[in-house]
Amino acid sequence: MAAISNYLISSGMRRSSESGDRSESIPVALDVIDSLGEWKEVTRGIRQLNYEGKELAAKLRCPELGTYPQEMQITELDPDLCQFVVEGDPHSGAKDFVDALSPEGSVAINGGFFNSCDWYQVGGILASHIPIGLLKSSAYDNTDRLPLDKEETTHHNKSFHPFTSDTSNGTLTPSLYRDCYGVLCFENGGVTLLSQQEVDDHPDLLETVDYCQAAGPILVSEGEVTFLESQLLEERFQWEVIYKQFGDEPGACPPGSFYHADQRNPRSVIGINPEQNRVYFVTVRGRYENYIEGFTLPQTALLMQRLGIQNAINLDGGFCSFQLTRKGEKEWKWYDSSPFTNYAALSAPLYIVASPKEQPDPTHG
Repeated sequence: MAAISNYLISSGMRRSSESGDRSESIPVALDVIDSLGEWKEVTRGIRQLNYEGKELAAKLRCPELGTYPQEMQITELDPDLCQFVVEGDPHSGAKDFVDALSPEGSVAINGGFFNSCDWYQVGGILASHIPIGLLKSSAYDNTDRLPLDKEETTHHNKSFHPFTSDTSNGTLTPSLYRDCYGVLCFENGGVTLLSQQEVDDHPDLLETVDYCQAAGPILVSEGEVTFLESQLLEERFQWEVIYKQFGDEPGACPPGSFYHADQRNPRSVIGINPEQNRVYFVTVRGRYENYIEGFTLPQTALLMQRLGIQNAINLDGGFCSFQLTRKGEKEWKWYDSSPFTNYAALSAPLYIVASPKEQPDPTHG
């Protein structure tokens, strides 16, 4: 990862695959996650673990997670053996991404946010299914819009009152949350998490990436929780603000905003441990009334840190949160995060897919 690696080295950061001294305060992910259950191999470089129970807070020594039942799926990926692809064509809306999953064994997790329910219009034109934030996928690339400039985008959905948001140059990155956004960069088999500010300051960092996906908020950086419980005192992270204006109808929360931060919801997260050379897909179930309700964003950040994840970013959550695993021609496993995930996820246009790298032919070379 030439451009990004050089930047990380020059800035003294340890978020690439280079080794470095490990802080004793950061738990080792393999040891902690191992205690939650039994790993099952999907294929070379990919294995999964499912957790169900009420003991998560005790196991992770984190009372903030509560004692109510929790369920989650953790997929561990070895970048030396896996390749990553960001799939999605926002212009076509719902996308059949099944073909992107290799029968040799592969896993997909939902990607970042997208304009749903006709929330935004740009220049007077509806921007349905357009991604929120920077995206370079197999079929879409808006990274040429760097550096980001603000423009005014107006909420259009006639079932609600007007809502205006300053967004950035057609990428729909909400200026109100820009300080929380991050960009996942996939290059040469490696995965790196940069802050939106880093990308704004150094847009050349994306010139050589194979794929990138903006999302947020960044939950953990260098082993430190970066989205704290105290931030819920800010109105921009309070559901009550949106509820008073729009009610709780489906799609009431402006896409790409974090008004849901103080609510327990299904969550999808990507975690990166550069020193161990591991990437994690984590999906937390929720919205099963009176049973499994999920986590707030501060709880999700604590979860990732206590699992031993050094860098983590929140993806689209709620009904769109899921993982789909393929192993063989006919063996599929759908991990839904809520009772309504099947329908919503098939309407979501963005996915991150991990599959095994091609093995060299031993009869050649």
